[in-house]
Amino acid sequence: MVSVLVVRMIGGVAAGALLLSGCGSGEDPPGASGSGPASSSASPSSSASAASTGTPSSGTPAEAIKRATSATRKALLPSGAFEKIGLKVVDKPTTKKWDWFETCRPSLPSESRQVIGTAGEWDGDGMTVSQTVVAYPDGVGEDIVGEVAEAVTCPSYSANGHSYSAVEAVDLPKVDKADAKHAWCMVEKKEDVTICHSVLAAQDLVSSLWVRSGDAGAAKDAMAVLTQLASERIDRQIS
Repeated sequence: MVSVLVVRMIGGVAAGALLLSGCGSGEDPPGASGSGPASSSASPSSSASAASTGTPSSGTPAEAIKRATSATRKALLPSGAFEKIGLKVVDKPTTKKWDWFETCRPSLPSESRQVIGTAGEWDGDGMTVSQTVVAYPDGVGEDIVGEVAEAVTCPSYSANGHSYSAVEAVDLPKVDKADAKHAWCMVEKKEDVTICHSVLAAQDLVSSLWVRSGDAGAAKDAMAVLTQLASERIDRQIS
């Protein structure tokens, strides 16, 4: 069971640490390598998973890929701040293309327009956090969030050998810098855990973040706080 102290620190000490990191600080992940956060069978299927290509589309200009790579790396919440609240790196931030959201339907129409993204995963004291920040062209980010909201409407679904139930939308009243946002929680009965997931878009960047815990309240609270911090960090990239 996750410690209440960890949740309190996420809301206090970690908030300061993450926000003070600013643009481009924290760990700068290496180039595309490894399998990324959803390679773990314990990860909810609605998190990012390694795409079959693993590389940006050949039709995307090199300069656009370079800018998107920098923005997604800098917008990702930094590992150093997570370490201050006892969450260690499970998967180092990795930049490549990602597949998204195998939830109530297998894919999102706007996925194909993804440029590139950066993802990482951290855990400790009964809690796991994963975040992926992905760049899209031409304001597609809002479309992605809308498609996710439409996709996560079933009460239950199965994917990657896991069954998820009690799928329920969650409000994010404090996340006010996003162009679009959606969040939900669900239960994985076999492992007796709750996964709370958020997706937000700001111009051409999309953050997908989930928190997994045996304590449903802790998962929901941590997701809300971290989503707010993710929104602040992305806002620094687009301002």
